[in-house]
Amino acid sequence: MLSRALKLGLVGSLVVLTLARSFAADATNTVAVLPNPEAIFDEANGFFTQYKQAACQLRERRTVEATLTMELLARSLKHSPWLEIALLKQSEMVELSNERFAMDNYELLLQRIQNAPYFQGHADKARLFGVALQGAAQNGINRVRARRIRDALDRYFVRYHEYPESLAKLAILGYVEMENIHTATEKPFRYIPTGQQFSPFLSYKRYEGLETTASEPFLVTSPHLEGTTRASDEPLKYAGLMRLPRQRESVRIVEDQNVSGFVVLTVVPNGAILCNDQRILVLLTAD
Repeated sequence: MLSRALKLGLVGSLVVLTLARSFAADATNTVAVLPNPEAIFDEANGFFTQYKQAACQLRERRTVEATLTMELLARSLKHSPWLEIALLKQSEMVELSNERFAMDNYELLLQRIQNAPYFQGHADKARLFGVALQGAAQNGINRVRARRIRDALDRYFVRYHEYPESLAKLAILGYVEMENIHTATEKPFRYIPTGQQFSPFLSYKRYEGLETTASEPFLVTSPHLEGTTRASDEPLKYAGLMRLPRQRESVRIVEDQNVSGFVVLTVVPNGAILCNDQRILVLLTAD
């Protein structure tokens, strides 16, 4: 029976080993060992380990492998907020190469904010994280939609040698879907046709607007997280040492601290998460 269990692979082996230990404890009437307090960071550590691997692959221009690493990471996570952070960063990474996939993920994240138990309950920092995630996902949707508008405007200009007087006209003529001329909060994108010429009728040769927030770099280098250390045992918490822009000395950071316009969402053994109402930063410890 033992040899058969070994053939089941790592997961099956762990299950068998756990059951065997349980039976042994019952048989000898021994006191169960208390769980390792570090176990609360298991999923966080798994997230940062895979994230660091994806970042390394991107640095080496192995984009396909990095995409696969993030896909496997997202599939392996089961709990908030790590699942949502993985989905968000996966979307930001593939936004230019696979906008449909990224858009689906952004919309899924907005749905999870409304429906997932984590965001509806009273979990520590759930509200703060929900606000940050909503802002980041909406920014992603706006970037995708703005790129679709710019592409549609280019195609319109090639055909008519001018830009339309409104984005509504662009949508009515079928160059872009109507929903794409609005932001994620259903406001019209700012679009101002300029460069008026009369030749012989009024036409527009340029335009202004369609401003969006730039996507986050997958590997954030500033601020720089130099390392983490155990800060307390009860409750178990970690602190980080961070180098901020234009500051010579590193600063110590802990959860809930305000740092350069961000709130420290969490610090774990091999990384930290910072956020504000528009952005979520994943900071990796130095190699």
